Amino acid sequence: MLDLSIAAVTARTQEHAQRSLTHVVSFTVAPQKIELDQALHTICEMTESKPTLTRVFHGHSEIIDVESWEDMAARLLAELC
Repeated sequence: MLDLSIAAVTARTQEHAQRSLTHVVSFTVAPQKIELDQALHTICEMTESKPTLTRVFHGHSEIIDVESWEDMAARLLAELC
């Protein structure tokens, strides 16, 4: 899926989310506006000395405080496992 456009990723995710819980993780330096109504979306912004994690679900967003890159990786792995 690395070569898909944002619109194609969004459509494919929405289709999959109709069948089961879907968690999308985006790693970015310039966040794209991705609207996912039925999927959990975690955005990892890599623009600062430490990352910023934002979780978006059903239009509500929550910033997850992380102390370091290692903390970010541990939190993501814990959620995904």
